[in-house]
Amino acid sequence: MMITNAKVTIFLASNNYGKSVYDCHWQDIKQTSIHAIHLQTGVKAIIRIPTDDTIVFTSAKDIIFKGETSLTVDVSTEGKLSETIYAIMQAGGQTVMATSDKRYGSPNMHHYEVSA
Repeated sequence: MMITNAKVTIFLASNNYGKSVYDCHWQDIKQTSIHAIHLQTGVKAIIRIPTDDTIVFTSAKDIIFKGETSLTVDVSTEGKLSETIYAIMQAGGQTVMATSDKRYGSPNMHHYEVSA
């Protein structure tokens, strides 16, 4: 089932794990997806983020969280980084596995597609 008009929090490795919140359409997946960018096994969700912003994703490092969260990533030391990422994952965070930039065609349809 797809949840429309939802929120997503993204912790981008390219932004020193800074937190960004976007509107999204979130679809949980219960089986392996065969969609072109989602060939990996273990994909749990497909998230569509309608935006014209440039988002620099780093697969296997970025973390995506359904909804908004007050959690943050502490990058002051390697130990703190690991601890805070672990806490986010335990609270429901997921690793970004693949992304596809769909910002072309009709401006109303521009979006990123993320599998996690």
